[in-house]
Amino acid sequence: MSSTESRNISQNPQRQRSHARQSLRKRRGDLAVLTHGDLVGRATKSFQGTLVALCVVILLGAIVLVFRRPDYVPAFLGISLASGVPIAYWFTQSQKSLPVMPVFVLQQAAIYMMPLFMENESLEGLPEGVLGNSALSIMLFLILLPVGWYFGEQVQRPMPSKWNISLGGLDGGKGRAMLIALTLLSLGFIFELLLFTNVIFALLPGGLAGLFPMLRTFAAASVSLGALLGGYAVSARGGASQSIYYWLLLAGITILSISGILISAATGLVVAATIGQALGARRVPWVFLGTTMIIIGYLNLGKFTMRERYWEAMGGSKIEKVAGKAVSNLTLTQLPGFYAEWAAASAEKVARRLSTTKGPTQYDGDEGQSLLDRINNYQNMVFVVNAQQVLHQRPLWGETYTLIPPLLIPRFLWADKPRAHEGQILLNLHYGRQNSTEDTEKTYVAWGLLPEAVGNFGLWLGPIILGPVLGFLFGLLETWSRHKRLFSVEGLLALGLLLQVLISFEMTASVFLTSTFQMIVAVTVGATALRIVLNSSEHERAQESY
Repeated sequence: MSSTESRNISQNPQRQRSHARQSLRKRRGDLAVLTHGDLVGRATKSFQGTLVALCVVILLGAIVLVFRRPDYVPAFLGISLASGVPIAYWFTQSQKSLPVMPVFVLQQAAIYMMPLFMENESLEGLPEGVLGNSALSIMLFLILLPVGWYFGEQVQRPMPSKWNISLGGLDGGKGRAMLIALTLLSLGFIFELLLFTNVIFALLPGGLAGLFPMLRTFAAASVSLGALLGGYAVSARGGASQSIYYWLLLAGITILSISGILISAATGLVVAATIGQALGARRVPWVFLGTTMIIIGYLNLGKFTMRERYWEAMGGSKIEKVAGKAVSNLTLTQLPGFYAEWAAASAEKVARRLSTTKGPTQYDGDEGQSLLDRINNYQNMVFVVNAQQVLHQRPLWGETYTLIPPLLIPRFLWADKPRAHEGQILLNLHYGRQNSTEDTEKTYVAWGLLPEAVGNFGLWLGPIILGPVLGFLFGLLETWSRHKRLFSVEGLLALGLLLQVLISFEMTASVFLTSTFQMIVAVTVGATALRIVLNSSEHERAQESY
């Protein structure tokens, strides 16, 4: 801009405002200075459209249940209406920040409403009042979330990020963002390859084996952030040449990570890539999401058959070898045949399901478990409510939460540290879901945050405590992250915390807090190192040009 133009603008208030608006639009298009508030503002319409579509789906679901299972309708509608309370409240605040609370509420609505719509067999034959009281407890929990959120939002002041990461001027920062994403995904792929080939265990002999959980946490954080940033860059740039490497790395990591026949290992990857693409394209990537869900759902049908064939009698997977689990011994050359066998096992389950005349989810174990069967926290609620109200078993009164502090100690400092699933183990043994510690080592029976709270404090006190506490934490996180740049140490940490919330639906507090603590350390260290490297290189270029 010439000096004459600058002088004219400074002397004309109207032109000043116009110039400021143009600068703001340019700034918001520059990924290097984009804040979480900017991102959410750009995706608001897409988010609102998705909510409208979900409301239509819920209404249709209720109509179907009226004719199929009218006894499920009150619980179904009650949970859907209670879910609308925190979401509607969040939108009325008109504060652009990470949508942690509404995303968590949508997750909770799915895991508690889907089993009702699918007429899951775990909800059949319950004593009178158990199903309804479980729904009331869920509704109370959802309604109390915004109460805590309000106070969390009030005590936290939104501040700009201090530890910003330089992206240079290349393509508004998107080119460098893709380079960072590919680097992070490459590191994750190398880790998965070393794990699959057992080389990682040769590199960590003896006492160094305690470092494995830390390395796994760093690798998981790298993969999640790489998938998210790459998804954003791919969608925003509209088909860059580097995108093929992005998709190949995603596919390679997925293939290696689920080869232990633990499909949940790919959950964070899919969620992160979906969020990144949604932010970049400003719309939900339905093609990617639908394709991945179909593939995961299909493989999920045959996973138990494959575990019987490839896991040793003790149970377990390669991913859990450090924890003493038995493993299969696949090689890279055997992978194509392994997945072909898995696909055939799933096809056999599909054929059995098509030939059955049973209800939507009333299948024998030999017919496999569908992905919709897996999304079922309602069975955990009715189980614990039945145990307390019908069988008169006492609550644990916070015992699973008192186990958490020692779990935050790194395993390389305490080799005999208890498992992160100690809270889940205690719940299963106390309520008789599993009979012995040996059983808990073979099979992990998940609970979820709300059923755990009910198991500790009862049907009503559990949601009364958990709802405001979680809401308060969500309010703190959202307000704290509002003005943080996406590319800053704080901004990447906020994204990591959002991803943790998204994949938390089966976790107990001990698992959630320990994995979150590990993620915070990994992202903070990794992002700080990234900042040092990129900012120093940017400074060197500036010095050279000077």
